Amino acid sequence: MLPKLIWKQRRLLQRIFLLRLRYWIFPKIFQCIDAPREMDENLQRHSLNVAFTNGVIGQWLKLPEPVIKKLVCAGLVHDIGKTKIPEEILNAPRRLTEEEFEIIKAHPVYSYELLWDNVDEDIRLAARHHHERLDGKGYPDQIAGDEISLLARITAISDVYDAMISQRSYKESMIPFDVLEKFKKGEFPGLDERLVDLFVKKYGGKLPGCKGTDVRWKNRCGTLHSTK
Repeated sequence: MLPKLIWKQRRLLQRIFLLRLRYWIFPKIFQCIDAPREMDENLQRHSLNVAFTNGVIGQWLKLPEPVIKKLVCAGLVHDIGKTKIPEEILNAPRRLTEEEFEIIKAHPVYSYELLWDNVDEDIRLAARHHHERLDGKGYPDQIAGDEISLLARITAISDVYDAMISQRSYKESMIPFDVLEKFKKGEFPGLDERLVDLFVKKYGGKLPGCKGTDVRWKNRCGTLHSTK
C-alpha cells in the first residue's frame, strides 16, 4: 500500500511541476524563440516529460543546481526544431520513407538554430546533439564519445524513454517495464551505459509494485534489479 501511495504522490508532484512549466515557463521561453509555428500538444507533452526526467536524472547524479536547471531547459527546447518539419511528415500515421526520415533528422540542427545566441551554449548543444550516440552512429554531426556533452547524453536517454512510452500516430505506447528492460538489454545502442544503468535501477525502483508484493510485477522487478 505504501509504495502505491508514494507513487501517487510522486505523480501528483510531477503533474504540478509539468503544469508550472507548461503555463509559466513555456510562454517565456517562446518569447525568445522565433519558431515558425506553435508546438502541438504531443510535442509539448513530450518536451515537458523530457525536461522532468532530465531534472530527476540530474538530481540522482547530484549535479549542481545550475546544471540541473540547464538540463530542464534543454529538455524543454530539445525538439523545438520539429516546428520546422512539415506536419504531414511529423504526424504521418505510417512508416516514413528514407527521404522523409532524412528531413526529420534535420530537426536537431533546427533546434540549435532557433535558439538564439543569448541562450546558454550548453543548452543549445544539448538540443543539437540529443540524437548523437557514443559510437558515432547518431546524427546530425556523427560525433562520438567525449565529444557529446553530459547534458546531451542525459537528454538522449530521457528522449528515448518518453518516446517509447508515448503513443504516436504511427505506433502504440509501451509500458514502462518493457522499455526499461530494453534499456537493460542494450537495445538502444550508443547511449551512455553508466547513465542507462543508473536510470534503470533508480527509475525501475520507483515504478508501482517494485517494492511491494504485487505479483504482476514481481518477476519483472527482479529482472530489472538483477546484476549482469
